[in-house]
Amino acid sequence: MPLTINITDEYWDNDKQEFSYPTKATITLEHSLLSISKWEAKWHKPYMGSENKTPDEFFSYIQCMSLKGEIDDITIGSLTRKNLEDILNYIEDPMTATTVKEDSSSVCGVPKTFVTSELLYSYMVNYRIPVEFEKWHLNRLLILIKVLNEQNKEPKKRSERELIRDYAKIREANRKKFHI
Repeated sequence: MPLTINITDEYWDNDKQEFSYPTKATITLEHSLLSISKWEAKWHKPYMGSENKTPDEFFSYIQCMSLKGEIDDITIGSLTRKNLEDILNYIEDPMTATTVKEDSSSVCGVPKTFVTSELLYSYMVNYRIPVEFEKWHLNRLLILIKVLNEQNKEPKKRSERELIRDYAKIREANRKKFHI
């Protein structure tokens, strides 16, 4: 689900004696794996790394999120504080009701500093997730990958001591049941 932002300028119209708000631009943004791969190709570092983005990196990511081609610097410079808050809220929105418990310093069990778009694409290939899902909201795609990780975990092997204890309980229950 893309985000649409209308960027307007406010000015006083002397002829009409009122404020006017002509739409200056409309941008449509998508926080997706595809957007991240574009950003990483430009900046040569993981988008999901633990360090904060510089203003240049953040505005560059907004440009990478654009669905309607490149956004010019004037339009980027016209974004209001409210526009930027809307963009950040959109990026942080989970876009799903599903939750998976995970350490906040990792993504899909991998430390954030090592998570790149290629790693996420490899998960998609391994789990046979269609390439069209690269346009899903990133948080929703990450939850899908995390759910698949959980479903594909091998069951924890029990120690020999646990097996002996469990079999002893089963034997005792059978003795009581069959009066042995």
